[in-house]
Amino acid sequence: MNLIEKVSVIFISVLISMISGNTSIVSAQIPQNGVYAELLGTGILATVNYERYFPITKNSHLGANIGLGFPEKNYPDNPYIPLTLTYSLGSGKNFLETGIGMTYRTDLAAKAHLVLGYKRMSQNGLLLKFRITPIMGTTNDRFVFLPWLGIALGYSF
Repeated sequence: MNLIEKVSVIFISVLISMISGNTSIVSAQIPQNGVYAELLGTGILATVNYERYFPITKNSHLGANIGLGFPEKNYPDNPYIPLTLTYSLGSGKNFLETGIGMTYRTDLAAKAHLVLGYKRMSQNGLLLKFRITPIMGTTNDRFVFLPWLGIALGYSF
C-alpha cells in the first residue's frame, strides 16, 4: 500500500469514527455541517465543499472536508478532489482554522496541503474563510512547494 492509499484509509477511518461518534451538549454551540465554494485554496482553482463539524469544547471543533474542484481547461475529465481534516479554535463566531490534507486528481500524484486561516461562522449561517493553503508534493521526481491562498463563502447549519 503506497503513501496515498494509507493517508486515504486513515482519513476515511477518522471520518467514519467521527460521524458515528457521540456528540455532546457542546454541539448546540457549533453547527454540524458547512457547505461552501472556495476560490483557489486546496482545490487549486475553485471547489464546492462539504464539511462536517465535530465539537470538542465550547470553543473548539474538528472538521472533515471533501470537495470537488473544477478541472483545468486542458484536462476537463480530471477534477481535483481535496480531503482535509481541520481543527478550529475560537470563541463565538470567530475561529483560527488549522488543518492538513491531500488533494487528488486522477491523472496526477496526490499533493499534500496545509491550512492556516480565519473562519467566521455567523449566527445566521453565513460561513466565511480566508486561508493560507500551501500545496506540496513531487512532480517529475522533484519536490514542489506552491504557496497558495483561498477564500470561501458558504452556509453552516
